[in-house]
Amino acid sequence: EVGDLKWGTNPSADLGNDGINVETKHAYMQFKCPNMPINAKIGLQAWNDHDSLVLDDDFPAMMFNTKISNFDIQFGTAKFAENDFAKDDDLDLFFINFANGKKFGMQNIIQRSNGGDNLDMWFMPYYCLNMDALSLDLKAAYNMGSYKAAAADGSDVTNGGYALALKAKYKTVANLGFDFLYTSGDDGSDAKSTTIFNSISEYYVNGLEIFGYGV
Repeated sequence: EVGDLKWGTNPSADLGNDGINVETKHAYMQFKCPNMPINAKIGLQAWNDHDSLVLDDDFPAMMFNTKISNFDIQFGTAKFAENDFAKDDDLDLFFINFANGKKFGMQNIIQRSNGGDNLDMWFMPYYCLNMDALSLDLKAAYNMGSYKAAAADGSDVTNGGYALALKAKYKTVANLGFDFLYTSGDDGSDAKSTTIFNSISEYYVNGLEIFGYGV
């Protein structure tokens, strides 16, 4: 008995899923849709992007997985905040992801809030190369956003941020590692057009964990 769980409400079933009297991280149903090649997972669950650069957390969601040819396809939606039940004022996420095994893929997240007045989108292709002694993991990400009346003078704001992450490992007498992360920032010169690379709930960890939680 852990109480009622209303998706998108704090502190029971919002981002993190941490506020229930008995801490419930995951509580979901997982099943195969009848007569369809789709596996569904619905409930409080975990998800992370390829490098945990934008999102790595527990939250209420409906995620669906299928396979087309050699590609694994995932799509779904998540609820981060439920406000007035009679209004379109929630914070929702939408996913559509593609992967070809562990070699390469493309993850895409749309974050929608305030009735669609605020939008953030992330497009994140990645590529992995594994040879005998060398492994490379390359990821690029573009964050596009639009926010209504968000500037100081009441104007709309647009955003375009980007990130590049490269991890390499080489196995020899001593195992060598390389970790590079670059993200755009913003100099504040134009309040109506920014270049910030936003994240949602990231857990990017470089090779030296002492240096970092997040971007």
